[in-house]
Amino acid sequence: MINRKVEIEYGDQNDLMERFLPRAGKITHKLTSAEWGEGWYAVLLDLPFTYPVNELREAALKKRTKPLTVSYFLIKSRWQDHSIDAKGASVFVLLAE
Repeated sequence: MINRKVEIEYGDQNDLMERFLPRAGKITHKLTSAEWGEGWYAVLLDLPFTYPVNELREAALKKRTKPLTVSYFLIKSRWQDHSIDAKGASVFVLLAE
């Protein structure tokens, strides 16, 4: 999986992310999270983007924070016991600077 090119496309869950997808990139690392478990992969995006934190996530909290420059996605299969390499696999996506 490491060094494999992938493309993340919009599915049906997070309407706020739709305008930033699709995004292509290369898998650089396999990760494990103490909070979210095994099977996460870091994807270095070919084209980073600016995620407007104020507008999308923090608006409900009335906080003012600067936009996030997203260079990586962290992805994991949403399907239990399935790999992310399955064609059309559904994945969780976390944003990372």
